[in-house]
Amino acid sequence: MLERRLFLKFRSWLKQNQTWLSLAAALFGVVFYSLRSLHFAQHIPSTVWDEGMYMYKGWLFTSGQYTPFEDGGVWTNQLPVAYFLAGLPQVIFGPGMAAGRYAAVVMGVLSLLGLGMAANRLGGRWWGAAVVWVVALNTGWVMAFSQVFSQGMVSFLLAWMLFFLTSPSADRRELTTAAFLAGLAGMTRINILPLVPLVVFYIWWRSSRRTALWALAAGLLPVIFIHALYWPEILKIWAYWIPEGLFPGIAAYRSPWREVFVPADFSWWPIAMWWGDPSHLAHIGLGALVDALRANFISWFGVVGALALVPWRRSWPDPERRKFVFFLFIAYFAMLTVHLWAALGGKTCQFVCLPGYFLFFNWLGVLALPASAAVWRLARPRWRTLVVLLVGFLALVSFEYGYQDNFREARSALVFDLFEIPEALLKGETLPADERIPAFWEFVDEELGLDIVRMMRLLWLNDFLTRVFWWLIPLLSVFGLPWLLWRLLERYQPGRLEYLSFSLLTLLVMTVLLGQKQFFSQPLRSQVCSSSVLDRHEKIGGQLHALIPAGSQVFWDVKSDIPLLYLEDAQTWLPQQNFRYTLVRQSEEQSDMLAHFGWWDVPTGEAWIAQADYAVVEVRFYEDELWGWPARVASGTFAEIARLPSHELCTDRDASLLVLKFIPEP
Repeated sequence: MLERRLFLKFRSWLKQNQTWLSLAAALFGVVFYSLRSLHFAQHIPSTVWDEGMYMYKGWLFTSGQYTPFEDGGVWTNQLPVAYFLAGLPQVIFGPGMAAGRYAAVVMGVLSLLGLGMAANRLGGRWWGAAVVWVVALNTGWVMAFSQVFSQGMVSFLLAWMLFFLTSPSADRRELTTAAFLAGLAGMTRINILPLVPLVVFYIWWRSSRRTALWALAAGLLPVIFIHALYWPEILKIWAYWIPEGLFPGIAAYRSPWREVFVPADFSWWPIAMWWGDPSHLAHIGLGALVDALRANFISWFGVVGALALVPWRRSWPDPERRKFVFFLFIAYFAMLTVHLWAALGGKTCQFVCLPGYFLFFNWLGVLALPASAAVWRLARPRWRTLVVLLVGFLALVSFEYGYQDNFREARSALVFDLFEIPEALLKGETLPADERIPAFWEFVDEELGLDIVRMMRLLWLNDFLTRVFWWLIPLLSVFGLPWLLWRLLERYQPGRLEYLSFSLLTLLVMTVLLGQKQFFSQPLRSQVCSSSVLDRHEKIGGQLHALIPAGSQVFWDVKSDIPLLYLEDAQTWLPQQNFRYTLVRQSEEQSDMLAHFGWWDVPTGEAWIAQADYAVVEVRFYEDELWGWPARVASGTFAEIARLPSHELCTDRDASLLVLKFIPEP
């Protein structure tokens, strides 16, 4: 048959040219990621205060103006390496948002290269290219790594840790470098520190006790160095996490104040207590867990799939590969446990930070597939593959149910986003003048008329059919579509492909391709502006620089610290730089005790205002009763000298800045 001969000829050509084809695919993926990341870095507004916090604190620490954990300084709520990585590009290229964002892009590209090279070592060139595209097509991941967050820094370190850990010859220098990078990642975020002993144990298991001792020394080197540099004040970090009474010696370093994210009596147990009560706080946590699994599907599903499909008892052709795969399993579930405890336990947020926490250890899951794929055929009963597919099916159903708390909304948004149907057309409304009909829908309108599309839309949102689709679409995605493709390929390769295995592969490919769509990436997505946010910050920063003379005392009542980067030698009250998150509104403690931990109170704020030459106030906080800015302006204590445009583009918040100047009494 002609079609079969052409197919075999094409397959032969692929085999003969796979070296340069796989390399071209990987490089194209890196370029695609780089362009997307660069675009996001330039057009995503900085709406999360963490980014400004990392950049401004990083600039202060790296430029030597202040040191971490300094009394009366900024609240150092993360380990120092996170701030140094955020500040180093600004020391080299000058302070500002552009230096931080472009450094994040470069760090993301280097992470992708390290991860792709590790996958190449594990599964070959095509797996290396596949892993590159898994990351490049995931919009939520690319957006997160295009901003100055600690997730991008840790992912960069772990990508190269995994590359060196996959050394084919178990080279001692590569393995000790891997351990060193694990220690450095642990000094970036304390939640990654448990990875260090796991890496050292793996090196001992794979190589020798001598190499493991070298690795232990390398892994502890950054830990010991950072602790020695900031001892004993660094104990403030540990005192937050270590339960009271366990080590009485660190009690003096435990802050009496901490952010409260969940009520003291909150508990997940027993489940029956909250399962039937939609208003219970646990449902927010459950939604956050579903969002985390949805936004990081390919990572955790890769681990689940590999865990089910590898042989557990039979010997592997490559025993070293078996050790690495089981190291990935152990490390992934250890990191998962730590981050579930921190997020769902209300230790670091009210649950909603969980989707972003997966970014710290996603690479462990992504590499599970190329590391284990070669041995799936050794001992794989069909029921194992079926179990993995059922897990994928139930996961898709839960994603629909949890999507924006309304599974009808999931149907609606999936149609709009996937097929790019203008919403106005589906509602029978006139299309806005600035919106064009996509070419495909022009064709549909000419050939069929949009009435048919609208009718389909009405059926789609029918309550009964919605419930049918709720189960039917995941069923078709996991079993139906793969069956059609499998039957098609069976015509050219009869008996070569097993249906359940092909279904699993199809599900993985489909979720990778749809990773750029809102349904999967929405928990990690950010707003993307049409104008450059970097240019806007440069413009506003330049205006602030012109208005406020060097060396002025500035009271900063703005949520973001990024505009501060453009002021020359501005003297600010550093505990303010976590905005009002570290403000104690009612405190019986002395102000110096608060300052020791980087916190502040209302009397301290009043004293700072009395010393300020200028105050910069975000418009949305101007009317707050806390500082009474309208009354101060009305009394003539301060005068408004400028109103600068919002530094947050394309958001609903008014982040305009009011510049107030202190008017001394005549």
